Amino acid sequence: MSNPFKYGDIAYQDLQLVNRQTMSQQGINPTAWLDIAAALQLIPITASECKRVCSFLPIVFSPIDKPMPIAITSFTPGKNPLFVDGQWQEHTYIPAAIRRYPFALADLDKEGKRLLYVDATTLNVNNNSKLFNDKGENTQLLEQAIKHCKNFDIEIHQTIDMVKLIDDIGLFKETQLIIATKDGTEKKTSPFKIIDIEKLNQLSDSDIVRLQKTQALAMIYAHFISMNQIEAITRQSLHIENKRTYQAGATADK
Repeated sequence: MSNPFKYGDIAYQDLQLVNRQTMSQQGINPTAWLDIAAALQLIPITASECKRVCSFLPIVFSPIDKPMPIAITSFTPGKNPLFVDGQWQEHTYIPAAIRRYPFALADLDKEGKRLLYVDATTLNVNNNSKLFNDKGENTQLLEQAIKHCKNFDIEIHQTIDMVKLIDDIGLFKETQLIIATKDGTEKKTSPFKIIDIEKLNQLSDSDIVRLQKTQALAMIYAHFISMNQIEAITRQSLHIENKRTYQAGATADK
């Protein structure tokens, strides 16, 4: 498989197929996910996670042809304020995309099943986190990784279907934030997509029912709630005490 592989801001440096012959004596670095978490500015999330994330992080959608929900931790590249003193902030939800690292499902075997890969840069000789036991059987750690990756894959495909419906109905619009600081300078974020609330309010009853039945409507509401976190994330990541934040050219004093 081509390397490196990147999912959101989560970069897999050397993705290799999990193999009991070549990896029989190897384990993973148990803190591998912490090593990547410190620099995560954008975290891909699934639709079901939006309700858990919306209370502390803004949720937007990637500015591509097939958008996906992403949580913004910071407006400063390479900095994640949720990562404090070498640990993820206590009592704060850790998104599944981070928890599954260094594992990922990719490709298909002859039976059409997805194959488990691991970022080989996280492998070492560690008896406490081995992938296989002395009999060559999967350890509990590996079984949990397989289960988590399968569940994550299912939720990703469900999210893709929801986002496609939102896109087909025409609710996305692209925007960016322009942050005006006290000294008169401006900082622009990269473009991203949001739900156009005016278009949502103009939808027919039948389209609303479609969104509701697929649970896409719940994701939309979580997205709206999460946008209240923009102010806090901006202040925290850019260390701005007095500022204005405005979107798509419409200013608003804060």
